[in-house]
Amino acid sequence: MTSLFVTSAKGFEGALADELKQACGIGELVAKIHRERGGVRILPFENEEAKLIEAAYRICFFSRVAGRVLWELKTFECRTADQLYTGIRSIHWTNHIAPDGTMVVDFHGVNSAIKNTQFGALKTKDAICDQLRTLKGQRPSIDTKKPDVRVSVHLDKKNQAAVAIDLSGDSLHIRGYRTETVMAPLKENLAAGILWLSGWAEKSKTGVPLMDPFCGSGTIVLEGAFMALDFAPGLLRWKKPMSTAAFGFERWLGRDDAKIQSIYEEAQGRVQARIEALRGGKGPRTLQRIVGFDQDAEAIKAALSNLHASGIPDFQKNASSIQVHFEKKELGQGAVPSGRSGWIVTNPPYGLRIGETQALQRLYRSFGDFMKKSCEGWNAAVITEATDLAKSIGLKPSAKIPVWNGPIECRVLTYQLYAGSQKTEEN
Repeated sequence: MTSLFVTSAKGFEGALADELKQACGIGELVAKIHRERGGVRILPFENEEAKLIEAAYRICFFSRVAGRVLWELKTFECRTADQLYTGIRSIHWTNHIAPDGTMVVDFHGVNSAIKNTQFGALKTKDAICDQLRTLKGQRPSIDTKKPDVRVSVHLDKKNQAAVAIDLSGDSLHIRGYRTETVMAPLKENLAAGILWLSGWAEKSKTGVPLMDPFCGSGTIVLEGAFMALDFAPGLLRWKKPMSTAAFGFERWLGRDDAKIQSIYEEAQGRVQARIEALRGGKGPRTLQRIVGFDQDAEAIKAALSNLHASGIPDFQKNASSIQVHFEKKELGQGAVPSGRSGWIVTNPPYGLRIGETQALQRLYRSFGDFMKKSCEGWNAAVITEATDLAKSIGLKPSAKIPVWNGPIECRVLTYQLYAGSQKTEEN
């Protein structure tokens, strides 16, 4: 039976599973959604493969936390190079790749016979091209930058090879708005995952404010604004002339263009419905502020550039109840958005990004003092590698969620800043 495997950063598998069920609208299309290490596996109803592929389209458009969407075609034993070649060639590639098209192979894993991934990718490519040449008299060429089809092969430690079509193409964290960046930025899907873990995704449409006091190039703020606007991240990628951000299903032979167009129109409709909801209603409307501050002028410059590229200012004109704002401010100098409650979600400096431990301790202590004095009634989520430094915040977290930022093991620390929350973290 075929399945989808949707990847995520380690630690965000639960957030991804919840998002797929709640925000991507695939619950009725598939039989099962369950977490695995590094992602979520989705199983179809019997004889309902078309609905599984529809779910894949929806994930590509609507998921903010996903990395890649892999449609697994076949799994087979692969102890030798010959078994790899035979297993790959047994798949009906004429259903997927045009003989005059382009492809690329991503190969992961090694064993005693397949000693490096380059060799595994070469054998996979040979098997596909040999089949198409035999059946069609022509073979596809290799295009590593923007192939028609991206084939993924994963060889595990039990010598099982899983072969998939990558329907996402380039990683879904690439939205298309990041034109400038700063040192050690969060990937967009990690920022979205932290927002989801913080509870912001649920609260984003209730008018409460969001603030990132260490905003860098603005990724957390922009992802938070997209949630508030119900703006599907796939809208920034679809049919855009960007060589590095196309969907993998666009030139796949098995695509359903009518279904894809329908999902695209649904995504557009959801944004418009959100704007109409913000316009509607009688009486004064509360301005929802989504703001980022940083002491680094270059970071704010990058954030403003990314804000412009995101298209959010155009939506602000139509939905004047939402204001997305970046400003150069030292910690504590930026005005806290008014309201009895709100969300702080942030990625403060840690490790080698700032420098000496004492300076970082002072920064974290100041951050804690700022939250105690200015943010009573708010919720906060902080991602950091430096759990020892986090103790300098001087607040006891309500949860410590292990996640990975690339190869770096971190924690998402959540806080409820109610009256009396000055209780300190225990050593």
